[in-house]
Amino acid sequence: MAGARGEHDLRSVGRRAPYPVGTRIGATGVRAAAVVLDTESRVLGYRTGAQADHAHGVLGTEGVDTVRLTGGPQLAVIGGHRDLDRLHRADDLPEAEVLGVPVTEITGTRATTRIARDPEEAVRLARRLHEALVGQADVPA
Repeated sequence: MAGARGEHDLRSVGRRAPYPVGTRIGATGVRAAAVVLDTESRVLGYRTGAQADHAHGVLGTEGVDTVRLTGGPQLAVIGGHRDLDRLHRADDLPEAEVLGVPVTEITGTRATTRIARDPEEAVRLARRLHEALVGQADVPA
């Protein structure tokens, strides 16, 4: 699917050819394996799970894409929303700590999200995870 864009403007780049435009991932074929990284995304940490759940709900109503992480009172904010402090104040949300950048590894039906300190570390982590998934040594460093 090199360079293909879908209805949500998601670009998928296949590192092993040939993946022509229109290639689909489905129930048959090899098990899905991928590493997902958006260096603009951030993970926010809250004091309690209830606070993270509340922020997840409120930010969603404000149009902010979020994923409630299961490893603790954490919320991944997808795509680099720039007004999070303002939204937290305006909606009287609990204070959140920016923990880092989410890097998600998908293997089959399981998704594991790790948190990198900054975008540069996130890129290095994503490359290592990708190499482990596909056994490629030719991924640029």
